[in-house]
Amino acid sequence: MAPPAASTVDVLGDDLLQEVFVLLPGPADLLRAALACRPFLRAATRRVAERGDFALSFIPRRGRPGAAGAGTPWQLLDCRNGRLLLRSRSSQDLAVADPLARRWVSLPALPGDHPVGYALVTDDGDYSVFKAACISRVGDTTDLRAFLLSSADLRWADVGGLAQQPNLAASRAMQANGSLYWKLVGGQHVLALNTATTELAVLPLPPFLRELSFDVIEKGEDGAGGLHVLTMRGFCIEVWVSEDDGAGGLAWTLVDKSVRFHRAIAEMIGSEHFYHLTLDVIGVAAGVVFLRNGSCLFCIHLETMKMTKLSENESCPSALIYPYTIAWPPAFLNSIEEGA
Repeated sequence: MAPPAASTVDVLGDDLLQEVFVLLPGPADLLRAALACRPFLRAATRRVAERGDFALSFIPRRGRPGAAGAGTPWQLLDCRNGRLLLRSRSSQDLAVADPLARRWVSLPALPGDHPVGYALVTDDGDYSVFKAACISRVGDTTDLRAFLLSSADLRWADVGGLAQQPNLAASRAMQANGSLYWKLVGGQHVLALNTATTELAVLPLPPFLRELSFDVIEKGEDGAGGLHVLTMRGFCIEVWVSEDDGAGGLAWTLVDKSVRFHRAIAEMIGSEHFYHLTLDVIGVAAGVVFLRNGSCLFCIHLETMKMTKLSENESCPSALIYPYTIAWPPAFLNSIEEGA
């Protein structure tokens, strides 16, 4: 029996498909084409990365000319659903940008004294809506205050504060079920901000997490099942959940543990020198956990537990590495947006 003839799409190949896709008018059309079939998805994935302006050249430079030096004039503060929360290195202005749509909107100045933490929150139901959050220290005190901004009115609102709290541990925000979390100095607690109720609280962490990197993940509806934390220990993925212990604290229970990934790492690296290094969690996005071992970057799909090596000689600090996911439908800014 003769082998089946190749389809027209297969004959075209990725290179020709990408030449076609580059003529599509916008990111929405490109992502719709990606849903048509596997060859379209493969070719469109490469085109998405090429189409985006991740150098942020579509955002005008502000502040003193040349003040940002030779590097990028923008510092990345958070990344959610295809949007970036940015701060100008020269003027300290804030902006939210969409590299694929090449659109941006500038945010008003923060009312707080000393901003120490930022976050970007996107709406899973309406991608034209976003919120920005900021944690600020009050003067020279140890008090913290939280501010929220909505894309609907672009104004910062003071939503509450806590007295005599440690500083944020120079870590980026974690997000799950509409709440934001920042690790505090010392690693014994996290600061939690519910963006729906604006409730601000400090939650205790289990002792073993104080020296480990981790991320919070979404489980259940609106976090009703407790706070779920994913970490890497002994080259195994562990998921822990918190419950009220009845005495004003939290009890932590291990609910999931994977196989050890040490052999997979050794085969990918071609060496067993990785054992003296920890496997740090960079973040969890779209069901994938991103990890770092020394200069090597990996990812593990949480459903299949398949591990992939992404980069072997990564010099970028872990704090500056963000998983980038594209929202569906694509994230566009509202009518107040600037730029084109």
